[in-house]
Parts: sequence; structure tokens; C-alpha cells
Amino acid sequence: NQDFEVTEVECADQRFTFTPTLGKSARVHLIPVEFKAGDEVGGFRETVTVHTTLPEGGTASTLVSGNVIP
Repeated sequence: NQDFEVTEVECADQRFTFTPTLGKSARVHLIPVEFKAGDEVGGFRETVTVHTTLPEGGTASTLVSGNVIP
């Protein structure tokens, strides 16, 4: 385990907002996320990619899914 920084968080769905603490080096990071559903109802499934300063492919991706109900 080694300290690293989160440099960027990507998601194609603009309803998601991520606010990582940039410039903070740590072994574990909690990244606050906000989802604003708006008027779109129905299911969604999006990939979220976190970019870091870790060597050798310093990215991690996860799938986020849910259902917006009116």
C-alpha cells in the first residue's frame, strides 16, 4: 500500500458530480458524489473512472446503476 492522489474522476452522464480532494496524498480516498436526476426517469448504468498518480495504470473503473422513479 502506498499513498496516491486522485487527479480526475470521469463519467459520461452529466447528472453525476464528483468532488475529490485534489492534491491530497493518502492510501484511501473517499470521493463525494452527487446525482441530480432532473426530469429523466428510468434506469441508468454508467461507468465511473478514477484517475490517480499510482504507477502502472493508475486508473480504476466501477459501474454505477440505479432507477429514477417519478
